[in-house]
Amino acid sequence: MNASLSPRQLRLYSLMDHIEVHLDAPMPLDDMARRACYSPSHFDRVFGDLAGWPPGDYLRRRRLLRSAARVRHERTPVLQIALESGFSSDTSFAKCFKQFFGFSARDWRQGAWADYMAHNQTRWDALWASLEPVATAKMLEEWAARESYRVGIAQQVIVRELPPQPVLYRRSFGEWGYGFDRTWGRISADCEALGLDVEGRTWFGCISDDTGFVIGTELQFDYCLSYDGPPVPTMARRTLPGGVYACLPFDYRWPKFQWMYEDWLERQNVWVFDGTRPHMDRHWSVGGVEGGELLLPVRRA
Repeated sequence: MNASLSPRQLRLYSLMDHIEVHLDAPMPLDDMARRACYSPSHFDRVFGDLAGWPPGDYLRRRRLLRSAARVRHERTPVLQIALESGFSSDTSFAKCFKQFFGFSARDWRQGAWADYMAHNQTRWDALWASLEPVATAKMLEEWAARESYRVGIAQQVIVRELPPQPVLYRRSFGEWGYGFDRTWGRISADCEALGLDVEGRTWFGCISDDTGFVIGTELQFDYCLSYDGPPVPTMARRTLPGGVYACLPFDYRWPKFQWMYEDWLERQNVWVFDGTRPHMDRHWSVGGVEGGELLLPVRRA
């Protein structure tokens, strides 16, 4: 993976960003193909080659994963969430939700999401087991060591409003584990090769899904560099959403979003998770000193 993107990739990225912002709107295949400047038959193939799913399946996944997060965390009526997630009726939503997650939306709200997450953890375990044993053991040992950093994190969370952030970005599909570290390094080097000064800039990691609902091979992740300069033809551009975020600062020892959910979010009643915006981290390194924050999107309960 390198930072330079082809015109084809840039068009598909732009379409995906459009989908994310307009999940509630009708989106026929022909319209998506036209927006990406492809014939419908060609579009179906090139989109699947990049994203790992045909466009119709991709759109359905995005809608269902967002609605699952909202049903879990919000008190908003399920029908309203269904319509705001792009489903034409409660019936179509109920059928798709049950097929995808194995539970009804009503049961999901009443706690079935925890059963699904427990099942998903077995999928994560199997994924880890498929890797080279020494590397797997090292990664799991590192994460286990981080548990000691968890003490008192609820007192460190700060809720504040952040402005929208323009960025250059590269998107990955199905990348996880040490792949993240390797790709960060390659993209940083590629940006420098393009003449972009990365020193002192802020990097953002942007993930649209709760990793309790998906596994590494299903992740869609954006590697982002803060940037508000002139266009860079071979780099994708977007603006990360502003709004209210629960912010957890860290140094070189990265915490987990799981800790923010379990130790802070679920133990107070002022704020709820906002499933319409992505999870993000932002981090920087200045003079060899590293720092950053996990950013959990929230709104008032």
